[in-house]
Amino acid sequence: MYFKVVYGEPEEERFCFVKKYTNKIRYPEVELKRGDTVIHTGEEPLARRQFYEYVSRVAKLGVNTILETGGEYLTRIEYITFLLNNRLEEIRLRLYGLDNPENDRKTLAGQLSRCKLIIRMLKALKYQNISIITFADEFDEDRLSRLVEYVERNSLHKLYVVISGELDIYEKLELIKESREKFTANHNVVLINNGFEVKINPDETESNAVEIRSEKKTKTINIVIRGWCSNNCPFCTTRIVANAYNAPIPLDDPQILDSLIKAEDKKLNGANLLEIVAVEPLEYPYILNILRTAQSIGIENIRILTNGRALKDVGLLRRLKTLGVKEVVIPISFYSLKSAKVNVGDRLAYYDIRKALTNIKDIKGIDFVFNIMISRENYTDIGKIVRFLEGFGIRKYNFNLALPSIEDERFFKPYAVRFSDLMSEIVRIKDEDLKEKIILSLSYIVPACIIERYYGKSILNTITSKYNLITNKTISAKRESARYKLTIACRLIKECPYRDFCVGINEVYKRSFGDEEFDYK
Repeated sequence: MYFKVVYGEPEEERFCFVKKYTNKIRYPEVELKRGDTVIHTGEEPLARRQFYEYVSRVAKLGVNTILETGGEYLTRIEYITFLLNNRLEEIRLRLYGLDNPENDRKTLAGQLSRCKLIIRMLKALKYQNISIITFADEFDEDRLSRLVEYVERNSLHKLYVVISGELDIYEKLELIKESREKFTANHNVVLINNGFEVKINPDETESNAVEIRSEKKTKTINIVIRGWCSNNCPFCTTRIVANAYNAPIPLDDPQILDSLIKAEDKKLNGANLLEIVAVEPLEYPYILNILRTAQSIGIENIRILTNGRALKDVGLLRRLKTLGVKEVVIPISFYSLKSAKVNVGDRLAYYDIRKALTNIKDIKGIDFVFNIMISRENYTDIGKIVRFLEGFGIRKYNFNLALPSIEDERFFKPYAVRFSDLMSEIVRIKDEDLKEKIILSLSYIVPACIIERYYGKSILNTITSKYNLITNKTISAKRESARYKLTIACRLIKECPYRDFCVGINEVYKRSFGDEEFDYK
């Protein structure tokens, strides 16, 4: 698995997938395992004492290091020796200041001259995994040609070209594709946009950025997109697999998409629903291709799960509506600048969501559903998050718990709120309607998570089926069903270590519904 340490001011650390601060540096709050890789980037890592302490410590655990550096320090042999002795996986030499055409050639020549000295020293020590990484505000074919020639001449590992995230990638893709013939024989060039690898010469067999599967019971096609997300939610599993410079190759050919989606549709004998989930679908450069393909085969209902930040673009919202999107599900866990920084790792998310909420009010025909994600960081702020949403006229929201599954426990357990703490907080809520809504939302989620962890899915499916039988009844019946369902759940988990959860549920329902206690023994 890949992790990243970004050196610099906290506000600038937008592509970091670990959360804890130590001397303004984020280190993984997880137990790294042999074979994991940590990427060091941001302001010059080799200028930081903490870099050397950290790399030497994790190397003893069998953890590899990828270093992005300007190269100034690598002209001295002692720095190179340290890296080679501590499981160095790849060196990426950064090139800067190439955006101004007037001094482009002079700047590029100077930096490449320094890189040449470093490359010679590394190759003399028999190290081969050397790459160039550069940043571009626009796609410049002439500049790319010179850099490609340099990489080939010096037999380097890769050339990473990071295209600015502010560019409209949808418009630039055609320009990139025009260069395919020129670079057909070259597999060293990696274009990055919004964290996704934009392959110049895509191969039909290399389409692992998108997974497509179907569910016969619901006649649903699920499209899971892997790659990059603009948020860094500590409780989200996708922050572990996402990586800005090691993203899977995207599936950008509409014909391949068309054949894959049609194949799944044929299995189902006609799909009713298309769900697009995982990481951040609206940052995926080819999302519109997916929607057009689904629309072309007659899928009428499309649901997208997104962090919502891209919806600040009202033009994108209108395109989603035109392409048949009927429902957009948005998880939210903050209400202010400070809480956005804590809960999604980027305070700018607050401004993006405010703009998105303003745009949403003007869009008819799309059902927007907000899932309020409750974790250890924000369980005391539930009421504030609700008021934040209602301030923009949002009345449709649910509540969900950020809980780790068994395989993810080593990463996310620290972010799960203790059930007794959560229940105690809910009891203190004065708004009875809000309290009831939270309880009805969480009453099946919490036991389900516990039961799945300790008893397996068979018992979970039993409770789920009971819940599904009564979801269409009246509100009063839902009250009764929630109480009955939780009674069953608490009996089934009597051996569960989370006994305080059962006591908390008992207290909440006593105060909310005014009836007898649960029999959870």
